[in-house]
Amino acid sequence: MQAGLVIGEILDRSSRARVLIVAPASLREQWRTELEDRFGLVAWIADSTSLARASSTWTGVNPWRLHPITITSIDY
Repeated sequence: MQAGLVIGEILDRSSRARVLIVAPASLREQWRTELEDRFGLVAWIADSTSLARASSTWTGVNPWRLHPITITSIDY
């Protein structure tokens, strides 16, 4: 709960803010769902598939900067 409140506050204070959540791979989807359901925050899960898709769609753009909230695994 506290993490969601802090993330919301950070994003409210600056339109250029970025948040990176690093969690165990098994909890990535739970983080995304909780942020969206409880706080209305949309998060992007970064893994090899989503980064490859983003790189092919947005050529020459750093995919890590495309979304204000990114969730990735500790191992990735």
